[in-house]
Amino acid sequence: MNPQLLKLAMVTRELASVGKTVVSEDTMQDLQDFVTRCRTTMAEANVDARYVARGLHEVTNYFLFANRLPEETFSFLFGQVIGVRMILDLVKPSSVFSPESLMGAFDPLFVAGTFDDIELNFLNSASLYLFEENRKNRTPGTTVGYKVYDKSEILEDRTPKFDMILSVASTWACDPDFCDAMIDSVKPGGTVVILSVNDSSQIYSSGYRWHQYYDMHDKLRAYGKTYHLPGFFGTTVLLKG
Repeated sequence: MNPQLLKLAMVTRELASVGKTVVSEDTMQDLQDFVTRCRTTMAEANVDARYVARGLHEVTNYFLFANRLPEETFSFLFGQVIGVRMILDLVKPSSVFSPESLMGAFDPLFVAGTFDDIELNFLNSASLYLFEENRKNRTPGTTVGYKVYDKSEILEDRTPKFDMILSVASTWACDPDFCDAMIDSVKPGGTVVILSVNDSSQIYSSGYRWHQYYDMHDKLRAYGKTYHLPGFFGTTVLLKG
């Protein structure tokens, strides 16, 4: 991992007034414990670790996190987490939809109580199962209530309109029809925040126009104003027109 990026992550934590709330020793230990529990759940279910190489996001986070040194993983991850906290504080959404049940890079925000006053909405998925088995009600920030929707309800526009979507790029790159439906589920003027959009900086290579994440960005631009932040794993924000 690039030591310069780790240094930037630590500076981000130190200079942000919320940095030590979002990124604390308790946060780091809590996430590591959560990862361990998820790995145990997947092992008991005989989940094949080779899915990691095939891009199954709902599984990859929990193998990747546990196979890195904590200081590397957390320093890099929390640089993005603080950015998401900033967006939430600026936009102040009353409702959020997350197809991954706010796992992965969003997960540490639970410990800081970020979602205590936000109506949460999750997709019925493997991520939700891991959340309910290994995260729900284990810390004060995870006692929040939430609503659950099936994928068919999103595709058929049978959900309320959300103020914000918090998601990761792999979800958007693999199912274009579902991406369109998710954007349709956001209120006009709403916000879509997508993390891990640069594929570990691969999208910045000379062949980026042939990368599926480039196609994702091209699609998002048709729905409103988009902003791309290249730091860490990359963040893209859509302000829906």
